[in-house]
Amino acid sequence: MKQANTLTRYFTAIAYTLAPLLSSSQAHSQDSDKNVIPHIYAAEDAQVLKSCPQITTVETKTIPVTQDEHFNVIFNSNIPSAYMLMDGLFSKSLVAKNFAETIDEVEFGMVAINSIGGSTSIEKAMLPKLSETQTPVATIAYDYALSVAFTILIHGNYGKRYVHDDTKLMVHEASYMELGRTIDDIETIEDLKDLPNFDEIRQIFEEEGFIDDEDVVKSVRETLISANNFMRESFVERSTTGLSEDCANALLRGGYDMRLNPQIALKLGLIDAILDDFYNRNTMTVRADDPRVIGP
Repeated sequence: MKQANTLTRYFTAIAYTLAPLLSSSQAHSQDSDKNVIPHIYAAEDAQVLKSCPQITTVETKTIPVTQDEHFNVIFNSNIPSAYMLMDGLFSKSLVAKNFAETIDEVEFGMVAINSIGGSTSIEKAMLPKLSETQTPVATIAYDYALSVAFTILIHGNYGKRYVHDDTKLMVHEASYMELGRTIDDIETIEDLKDLPNFDEIRQIFEEEGFIDDEDVVKSVRETLISANNFMRESFVERSTTGLSEDCANALLRGGYDMRLNPQIALKLGLIDAILDDFYNRNTMTVRADDPRVIGP
């Protein structure tokens, strides 16, 4: 039996929601449908509230944007910069790669996010470089930062991760291809056969040397495990308020889309500021211990 390769050329885990606009009642009423992922709200979930004490203990404060030294540089500057727009169902790994290759040549970078997610190949194209570069990189989310788009958002520089007050945020386990199959849904090859392009998928796997059904399933499952581990580790490492492994596990437990409002994400230390007015951007909400807070 061939050793499964989790970095198979054409098969990265797809981490996005298929129904980002479904209401809670609609989503839960279709739990039996394998292709629809129910969602829950972190602010109302007992397991999240128990595992993530920051939600109730971390205090926030509203400040003028003039107290943010990064703000004018990020939003009003003409100095050389690298800019990337991550929009829609984002799968432009070449765009992400070009951004990563350019970032060392400019004085700062910004990733503008309005996306329901995309392929984890975007992570592979961008995140290692974001960790290495000495160039400051800000991230800002507008209407949506769901799934892998949220993972990109939290990898901006500390202090430079912005959302708007009505930005919709969501996290979940990685899922495979268009049908949203998580690792718990994939046990045998039969669980993949209703993919619209299954015959093409199978052919590519065979060209890669995966002949047995068992090898194909193992490769898919290992890819999902790798993606899930990366997301959990990222939540712990990128938090500025000590988010624990238990909290990460509660947020990313299987079978659900976990909705976070901006205040929750701020308290968990996964973002740094909420812009309170989309058009005027006069004030922002930050954690009360943020160095931008001046006075009582």
